[in-house]
Amino acid sequence: MSEKLFRHRLPLGSYAGIPLYVHWSFSLVVIYVGLATFQGGAGAMAFSIAQLFGLFFCVTLHEYGHALAAKWFGIETHDITLLPIGGVARLVRMPRAPHREFVVAVAGPAVNGVIAIASGIAIAWVVDPDIFEAIAAYFAALFWGSPPPELLQGILELSSQPSAFAYLVFIFVMNLALVIFNMIPAFPMDGGRVLRAMFATVMSYGTATWWASRIGLGLSFLMVFVGLQFDPIAWQLVFVAVFIGIVGTNVNRQVQLGELTSGIKVQDVMGTAPPTVGIDASMVAIAARWKEFPSGGIPVLSPAGGLIGVLTLKDVLAFSRSIKNQGNAPESAVGQWIDHERSVTALRADDELSNAIMGLGSASGFPVVDADQHLVGWLDASDLNQRIAYFRMNEDTTGKAQTPMSSFQSSA
Repeated sequence: MSEKLFRHRLPLGSYAGIPLYVHWSFSLVVIYVGLATFQGGAGAMAFSIAQLFGLFFCVTLHEYGHALAAKWFGIETHDITLLPIGGVARLVRMPRAPHREFVVAVAGPAVNGVIAIASGIAIAWVVDPDIFEAIAAYFAALFWGSPPPELLQGILELSSQPSAFAYLVFIFVMNLALVIFNMIPAFPMDGGRVLRAMFATVMSYGTATWWASRIGLGLSFLMVFVGLQFDPIAWQLVFVAVFIGIVGTNVNRQVQLGELTSGIKVQDVMGTAPPTVGIDASMVAIAARWKEFPSGGIPVLSPAGGLIGVLTLKDVLAFSRSIKNQGNAPESAVGQWIDHERSVTALRADDELSNAIMGLGSASGFPVVDADQHLVGWLDASDLNQRIAYFRMNEDTTGKAQTPMSSFQSSA
């Protein structure tokens, strides 16, 4: 996922050593639920919002299930973020061993299964066994045909009336739905990762990912088709299906690129360092010579020679507009125009390329530095595939195994 998605978040604390955040857009869901139930009175509105928070608490436990299972295998989790469409646990890496990925993938739905069982027992033994049987019959009918619409309507009415019983029914139904939905074999959902783990027992990791992503893409198209058949259109299902298709395709591309670049370091495919400028360099001179510099930006060095940032075309254009508005060309140093709040993606020369490229953004080039943060090269994203191919070709001539190019190209 894009790093931009995780910039505007509210911290909710750290639990089991894993930071928890909620994205700002979650507030829109709360507002929507409040407005949708406003006519029912303050009690109905408060109850609906309480249901929403209860649902996302279960989603949070689902993500912690993934994170703690990964931790059992020595894999840390960067953080967990709650989004309007669910939660995202950002693991440092996914386990490549099939049985470990299987455990990590099913851990989340397993948590929801435990919650569903606990709330179901409370409904069946403590509240009303008949209601429990009706709900179970509805979900059973999902697998064997079309459930009676009046059965669903009755369940929804029970869970919408403010009461402890209704809240319990809602928690049971939602957790059962989370188990079923997440186990759909649409990569990269939990069911899709289970599918990849199964494939990986009989084929390579990259091939298993390719097949799982293609099956997931097909299911996402099917989900879009189904969502468009509803009246009114089930836009939430359509949105989730599109999201699954995009993320699954991107994850597959990253995995294939990671397989392709296995064993290659950044220094093996970087180009020579481009022209640099000092932080005190004249912006007037740079604007006049912009075409001489790489399109990805101009590395800016400190007086000691360390990389402190990259001057982009956007910065130079802002300076040029300022000159045009003022009618003259005042002397300005690079340090006055470079965006100091913008993080610089500087790659270490001795880093594994497969790890480095996972964090790359949309820029066309990236500076490469040594251990002392001195600029030693430039990684051009536009010809990266060609440089990798040259490196593998040279490897092949020395008798080493050559990684096939076809797997990455087929995912584009």
